[in-house]
Amino acid sequence: KYNVGIINLHLPVDFTEGIRRGSLLGTQHEEGNDHFVTARILYPTDEEPEDLPYLEPESAPLLCAELMKCGAPGPLKSLGWMLHTWRLTHIRAKRNAQPSTQQESFPLAVYSHGLTGIAAIYSYQSLNLAASGTVVLMVDHTDQSAVATRRRDSTHLLYDHKPVTDVYMKGKEVQYVRRRRAQTQHRVEECLSALSCLKSLNRRNIPDLASAGVSFIGKLETTDVTLMGHSFGGCTVLS
Repeated sequence: KYNVGIINLHLPVDFTEGIRRGSLLGTQHEEGNDHFVTARILYPTDEEPEDLPYLEPESAPLLCAELMKCGAPGPLKSLGWMLHTWRLTHIRAKRNAQPSTQQESFPLAVYSHGLTGIAAIYSYQSLNLAASGTVVLMVDHTDQSAVATRRRDSTHLLYDHKPVTDVYMKGKEVQYVRRRRAQTQHRVEECLSALSCLKSLNRRNIPDLASAGVSFIGKLETTDVTLMGHSFGGCTVLS
């Protein structure tokens, strides 16, 4: 029904409640990154799409290398080039496009990625949602369940293997569950904080959007929100 616009940005958020409730937010965030969520927004637009890289070129080599470390059998873990085809794949969308004027406002969805995932891996699902008339906010989580999250200062927060190697594989099941629950709570706070910021964009713009010439003021149906996720992201949105 619509062409799709796409923008990568860092949403300014308020983590106060999450820190108060004891999530990982109080310890995992570093100076310069501690009040932002790394996000990708896909949305309906009237502008013509172009071929965009499935993975952002500046992060793609690292993502491929780290994904092999996370998921491949032992002898293959160092062979990041085996995922090189992902770097050749493109999606049809328009970067920094203006939201569509075909209808007054659009419903919202927040998408939480799975363990060892990142937002970009779910671009196909989100493209379909946006093409059907939904503004989709995709969060790159910073509980170290993502393969690599690019933060505001351009550094990457990498996947933490320790819950598996140092806890689960050593039979410490209770500690493992507690660790995953702490990560879940962290993810919940990020999704809720990012959603709150997204809804506020219906009233006022933020510098990251303004500098790209994009505004969602008056375009968001803030009472129509769906939370979605895959795997660990499903656990996140249910929580």
